[in-house]
Amino acid sequence: MYGFAILPEYQGKGIGRKVLRRVINEQSSAGYSLHLDVETKNDHALGLYESVGFKAVHAQDYYTYQPSFSN
Repeated sequence: MYGFAILPEYQGKGIGRKVLRRVINEQSSAGYSLHLDVETKNDHALGLYESVGFKAVHAQDYYTYQPSFSN
């Protein structure tokens, strides 16, 4: 799963959890496994995903390279 989001004004109302449970049920019934990516510092998203049964299997940090233009 990639790009799942709930608009801020609708967060905290159970909408994301309800949608995720429906997707999980539909895809599991069809024989698919589900995987997702999430920012490891996004505690709200992590809590939501864990609350519907997702488990972390791999964590990766991302790095930014800032070139130095001094000579």
